[in-house]
Amino acid sequence: MNDEPTIRDDKFEWAIYVDATLAGLAILIPIPLVDVLFEWIFKRRMPQAIARRNGRTLSPDTVRQLNRSNFSCLGCLLWPLELVWLLLKRTYRTILYFLTVKEATDKLSYYWHRAYLLNKMLERGDLDHQENAALAAQALHQVLESVTTSPLTQLAQEVIGNVRHILRSSWRWLRRKQKMK
Repeated sequence: MNDEPTIRDDKFEWAIYVDATLAGLAILIPIPLVDVLFEWIFKRRMPQAIARRNGRTLSPDTVRQLNRSNFSCLGCLLWPLELVWLLLKRTYRTILYFLTVKEATDKLSYYWHRAYLLNKMLERGDLDHQENAALAAQALHQVLESVTTSPLTQLAQEVIGNVRHILRSSWRWLRRKQKMK
């Protein structure tokens, strides 16, 4: 058995990532709630568009499972408050645009991860049969919830993880500089 990791040479295909890109960048629309609408539209288009790109079709139930949200009855009751909060938040974010750029990079990365996983699921045939599609959709949701897709968060984790190394290197540099004097 070979324990070495396999190196994948996946060719980048823009057609797979178009809707993911548009969903991730929809937040840059400066009109509150219109950005949410466009994000929702492009997110929902992703499974069928990627399936067509792979020469396949998905059943409506499979698409529904892939696009389901965590909306509950409690969410129905809180929806008006969430809508007001969303409107205020989006208006504030429009004023402070740099926050929007950060969220746009996070969403773009998230949707590119989603598009990549959907493409791999289709290539493997995980969405061909209804029984497997439910399990595959659940796996997709679990992976996306458990993985850090934000490039800025990953960078921050990398920096924090290397703080000891940076401090140790700085300390050595200072000691060498003092010895030279």
